[in-house]
Amino acid sequence: MSTMQSLAGDTRSSFKVMSPKDLMAQLQSKAKDDDEDDDEDDDEEEMDYSETYMVDLLIEGNMVPLLKRLQTETISEDDLLAVTMDLNILSAAALYGNHKVVGLVLQKTNYKLLPDYAYTPIYYAVYNNFKRTVKVLLDHIHGIDLSATDEYGSTTLHIAAAYEHNEVLQMLLDRGARVDFANEHGETPLHKAAAHGNVLGVSILLRNGAFVNKLTAVRT
Repeated sequence: MSTMQSLAGDTRSSFKVMSPKDLMAQLQSKAKDDDEDDDEDDDEEEMDYSETYMVDLLIEGNMVPLLKRLQTETISEDDLLAVTMDLNILSAAALYGNHKVVGLVLQKTNYKLLPDYAYTPIYYAVYNNFKRTVKVLLDHIHGIDLSATDEYGSTTLHIAAAYEHNEVLQMLLDRGARVDFANEHGETPLHKAAAHGNVLGVSILLRNGAFVNKLTAVRT
């Protein structure tokens, strides 16, 4: 994560995150390969998941041992911080929209050890319009960063406005997301909503103080 200056001169934090769509495609491909490997080694013995990291249990769909571990065991730091395909257990659970796992991770672990806890999980949940997951993250993460920007300078509010995720849009605004935050092209969430024909999103943003006459820095 790095720091950059916005067009308005304010300082914001930025991060690079793989496109959720591309990431899900890679995960599905990995799951298919894993299934083929499992078929080759299939036997009747009960699987032992004690040495499998939580993030891998989630990605592989082994929810029973994952939930049991989160509910009954003390989670080690190694298990919490384990990464697969740039995902840790919290960001992976948010990407999949598994609000129950998200909630357990936030309640049962020292989640602030995760370097991206304040921005990547909420970005994935907003992008995929997982409303319950967004709510859990907003309710439980102290210091969540709604002003963090992706590599294009867009915040979660830009994403919600562009994709017509209007319930999430209102949730973010209710939690203090900055309504006129401009991306690297000078586009605010209002510009994004208007450009994508999100009439309700435009209305929500205007009701929350969006400046209708704010110009973009890049014109065509």
